[in-house]
Amino acid sequence: MNRNSENRLNAVEAVLLILADNVVVWSVIAALSGLVDLLKAKVQLVRDLRQIQEADTTGITARKKVLKGTLITKTEKVAKGTKALAVATDNQVLLARIGYTHSDLTHASDNELADITRLVYETALPLKAELADYLVNEADIELVGTLQQQFLLAIPGKRGAVAVSAQATQDIEKVMKEIGVLLKEKIDVLMATLEPTNPAFYEQYRNARTIVDLGGRHDKPEEEGK
Repeated sequence: MNRNSENRLNAVEAVLLILADNVVVWSVIAALSGLVDLLKAKVQLVRDLRQIQEADTTGITARKKVLKGTLITKTEKVAKGTKALAVATDNQVLLARIGYTHSDLTHASDNELADITRLVYETALPLKAELADYLVNEADIELVGTLQQQFLLAIPGKRGAVAVSAQATQDIEKVMKEIGVLLKEKIDVLMATLEPTNPAFYEQYRNARTIVDLGGRHDKPEEEGK
């Protein structure tokens, strides 16, 4: 991650800390709960991508093993949620399409795993609204798609690993922009309604939204999303 992205992530982490300490205050606005959960999921995605980005390309085998394990874990979560939805709605077609086990994933060849995880992603994505009731959110599904692409690039070896790292950098910037839009266009707007009744909390929130450049003295603070 470059310094700008690191600073922006630090600011978002500060926002999440303030929100965690003041749940009682902002939870009176029902719409905020889902948005905050989405924000948390996107921040976790950035953390996962950063691990991929910063991995040493000399440790190709170990690096691919870690990536494969993460892909399997995240795919299992989405698959289990989708399977639960299929059972609850008696959707036998969906159940047959998504009925992969832990053994199926761990014993699949690299290319087979890439195909299976892609199928899980493509099956779950159109069902993202329904899957929220089964503890699978949109960010969980998108992470499977992202990791599947990273794994495909990692299969060939060192050249692939370098490509994975470069792709992770691009993905981080994409997610950070999504976080900026989520904060500026949705969460900030709803939080502003709390200012009249909870000015102290709102001031804390606004302060947390300020990005402080920890790497230099001459850059002016800015807010995520600007």
